[in-house]
Amino acid sequence: MVKKAYSVETKLACIEWFHSVLKSETFYLHKWRNLTKDSITEIVKNYIIFYNETRIQQKLNDQSPIEYRKLVALEVFSLVPLLGCSAYC
Repeated sequence: MVKKAYSVETKLACIEWFHSVLKSETFYLHKWRNLTKDSITEIVKNYIIFYNETRIQQKLNDQSPIEYRKLVALEVFSLVPLLGCSAYC
């Protein structure tokens, strides 16, 4: 029972953290005026794409997520022949 509550709390904390980052990196940096629902939706969509693809993140060794994924993929596929996995060669 405690584990489920912890899991929900952790997920909510992640969402709250992302929402805080979104506001501080978009809305608080600019003097947005007369925003419509559609314009806010577009700003959020663009930010999510930016965050998931190009934003430099410390937890990824100061790389963007795409750069990090490419690096990891290169490392994994360079180890495949060493592991003797002929299915991937």
